[in-house]
Amino acid sequence: MQILIFSLIILVTMALLLTEALRPEIIGLGVLFALGATGLVSWKEAFAGFSSNAVMAMFGLFIIGGALQRSGAAGWLGDKLVGLAKGNESALIAIVMGTAAALSAIMVNIGTAAVLLPAVMSASRKTKISPSRLVFPLGMGTIIGGMVTLIGATPTIIMNEFLGSAALPQFKIFEQAPLILPGVVLAIVLMVALKNVLLPQRQPEYEDILQKSDALIRAYLLDRVLHEAVVRADSPLAGLSLQECGLRARHGVYVIGIRRGEDFLPPPTAETVLQAGDRLLLRGDDQAVQSAAVACGLEILPEVEAFPPNLLREGFQMAEVTLAPRAWLQGKTVAETDFFNRYGLRIFAIDHKGKPLHHHLAGHKLEFGDTLLVHGRADRIAALEEDDNFIVLEKTTLEEAGNTLSVFKATVTAVVTVLALAAVGFHLLPLGAASVGGATLLLLLGVLTMEEAYHAISWKVLIFISGMLPLGAAMVHSGTSEAVGHLLGGFLGGHSAFWLYLLIAVVAAVVGHLTSNVTAAVVTIPLAIQTAAHIGADPRAAAVVAALGASNVFSSPTYQVNVFLMGPGEYKPMDFVKKGALFTVLVILTTALGAYLGL
Repeated sequence: MQILIFSLIILVTMALLLTEALRPEIIGLGVLFALGATGLVSWKEAFAGFSSNAVMAMFGLFIIGGALQRSGAAGWLGDKLVGLAKGNESALIAIVMGTAAALSAIMVNIGTAAVLLPAVMSASRKTKISPSRLVFPLGMGTIIGGMVTLIGATPTIIMNEFLGSAALPQFKIFEQAPLILPGVVLAIVLMVALKNVLLPQRQPEYEDILQKSDALIRAYLLDRVLHEAVVRADSPLAGLSLQECGLRARHGVYVIGIRRGEDFLPPPTAETVLQAGDRLLLRGDDQAVQSAAVACGLEILPEVEAFPPNLLREGFQMAEVTLAPRAWLQGKTVAETDFFNRYGLRIFAIDHKGKPLHHHLAGHKLEFGDTLLVHGRADRIAALEEDDNFIVLEKTTLEEAGNTLSVFKATVTAVVTVLALAAVGFHLLPLGAASVGGATLLLLLGVLTMEEAYHAISWKVLIFISGMLPLGAAMVHSGTSEAVGHLLGGFLGGHSAFWLYLLIAVVAAVVGHLTSNVTAAVVTIPLAIQTAAHIGADPRAAAVVAALGASNVFSSPTYQVNVFLMGPGEYKPMDFVKKGALFTVLVILTTALGAYLGL
């Protein structure tokens, strides 16, 4: 009966994750309650996830990763390494991927991608190599690099929790490296050798800031929705403010620029009053603009004449920005963010999952991975580069901003990170204690403020992991892991342990792609340990194969790193499904073979 109840909870959980019917953290809390209420685990075990070594380790690592990012240490290193390529595309691809893998081994994956993305985009501009040729290697390097160390990915941290519960020796911080490093090297070699197959050439090249603006206008299809109109002398709009005109409310047409005589007016607001003879730059589809013209006494010109073709004039610039991880704007509509009044910039278009949006932007709910095309004063755009909620992909000033490096903070962060890793490596402290201790030291030394530390932590990830961890104990208590392990043991008995490792790697990767790496870890690691015990294989080797398989999400278009990089690289979801599959298969084979050979 308990096996049936546990199986039902697992099926409902996976269905909710697949359909995204609820937020992950709500699903995690629901799992926690269901396991406790059904008696599959005690309430003490149900709540134990919040104080587990795995969750405390993630808590501390989020703060340490935030310090590496905010101090400028990681960004500075990325800039220097990318600069070594000197414009050679193959060298640049290898360096980007290798640097991402190295940083991801000690930082949270999404943090690594966020830190290195500006350096990669800068290299793209300087070398005139399309971002689509560089951003994909950044993503693949970030994912595979997280598998190199115990702290690089959440599933390996969870693995140690299960090994401890099973009274098995836990992994040391670099113990799994020999298992995955051959895969890292092969992945980089394949990326360079097959660059013309794997890496598309999508974004047009440009020589200067004006050509860049033209390229952005074409990329976002703005040239199809921009119109110029003249306010006729008999227009009822003359003398009315934009709010009173109701062009947006009644017709869905936006006034994004006004020229009065030879002068460009400041960016229009709701209080801007129109006059007869004003030339208006409108954004809207053809039907809406024609409807507004008839109703409001506007003369639509055959093409945009009075405004610069690239929409730039003295003191104004255009920029492409994406939401940073954990930006407060996620989940809010553009109207709710009060974007124009808060940042002094207008959103011209939004790239949402590879599709440019132009209409009804005020009601669009911003999501992680959305890329915004904004327009306004150069100083306002420069301010976004200092805002933790945004990452500026296309710098619109002629100078390269680069990463701001604080030598003191960067040095302190590097020393504290090394000390924390050494404490774990020499068995002086468990990972959770070392991570929290390092984070506390960084706060005491002023590298981060408490507000910055809170911002660096992904609370929804911690809640989700805490809620899902009791699944491992429930699987054991219900007898599910024993039953499945016995079944698989009978099936694989007499066969080489390689087939067990291969099966575990495939199942973990499939579950990870369909749900999440955390779900894959908590479901497959206990099963791997039990099955290995039944056929006489090494349960620790089976556990690490399961953990690496859960992290093997190269082909998932919904994995946070891939979502984050989709807009900057001009990729489609199927790009990750098709081209990431090569690296998924590579990691499955190398980890299964490495575990069999005892690496």
